[in-house]
Amino acid sequence: MVSPELHYQVDTVLSRDTAAANVLKEVIVIATEELGFLSKQSATAQFIRDQIVIILYDPNELAQGFLQNVPLAMVFLLPAFALLVKLIFRRPHRYFVEHLVFALHVHNTAFLMFMLLTPIPQSMDQTPVGDVVETGFYLAFSVHGYLALRRYYDYSPGHTLFRYALLLLAYWAAMIPTLLSIGLITFITL
Repeated sequence: MVSPELHYQVDTVLSRDTAAANVLKEVIVIATEELGFLSKQSATAQFIRDQIVIILYDPNELAQGFLQNVPLAMVFLLPAFALLVKLIFRRPHRYFVEHLVFALHVHNTAFLMFMLLTPIPQSMDQTPVGDVVETGFYLAFSVHGYLALRRYYDYSPGHTLFRYALLLLAYWAAMIPTLLSIGLITFITL
């Protein structure tokens, strides 16, 4: 079923009484019913099952791999954000590099603000105080983004708010497939 070098991981996962063990048991049952117990399996099916075993054995490996690949997403998202800003905030006419510098400013601010959230203990994360602190950071970042756009592009408050909302929607539309692609790359390269 799985590669011989992964038998230890399979035995370890199956010996646990967890949801991961149940998932692996179901993967084994489905593979056995569909392919036959000793039948030849395609290389792709074998690879996917091996990756599932690796993830179920150590889920942190997937999370760590994803976090290591996030900078790769920034290679695509920063210029995409600058292009979206250029398209949405057309006045005054600026060079693309100026929009790219603005995108770097906004992303650096986001990284700095979210780094400030990192030291908050996880025990406080699910409490009302933790929720208020986290909401405050998101609100502060949103206000900063609005004020930065308002000051740099010099639109009226209403136009800036409308274009900011449009920019956020467009950026999320670009971010979701990028992060899904990074997740797929992480899954493949485990």
